[in-house]
Amino acid sequence: MEDNQNEQNTQKNNKLPYYIGGAIILLLIVGGLFFSLGTDSSDQNTNTLGESTQETSENDKVTDTNDPADETDGKLVEIEMQGGMYYFSTEEITVNKGDTVHITLTSEEGMHNIVIDEFNVQSDVVNEGEAITIEFVADKAGEFEYYCSVGNHRQMGMVGTLIVEE
Repeated sequence: MEDNQNEQNTQKNNKLPYYIGGAIILLLIVGGLFFSLGTDSSDQNTNTLGESTQETSENDKVTDTNDPADETDGKLVEIEMQGGMYYFSTEEITVNKGDTVHITLTSEEGMHNIVIDEFNVQSDVVNEGEAITIEFVADKAGEFEYYCSVGNHRQMGMVGTLIVEE
């Protein structure tokens, strides 16, 4: 009987490292989720395009260029913006109807994309430190929301406004 008791104790002790390892992995996963969901940035800018290149911060760059090779009547407008946890560094973009718009999104933290439903634009998702460029012609006037469709980023405020003027 004593041997049976010792055998049961040995089996329990052999399983203990597995339980501890599983608990540690679970804590790491839960901690990572809380960290990624709890991080917020209040460093948000608003950019409005004018007739020339504008520097809005060290990282945001907005360029208007007139390219005669462009097939539209408008200009080529280039926007560089960053995406962080629940924000775009550029919250407002203003272009003219007919402009060709290039938006380069660089992810500063997390995974992000950019979507503009009315222009059928949806970029691939970029990981932290990566960038992606979308291109479209602003062929209709109005105010349009752009947003990140990853997880609940849109609901958490990762949105901006594209203003297309006549």
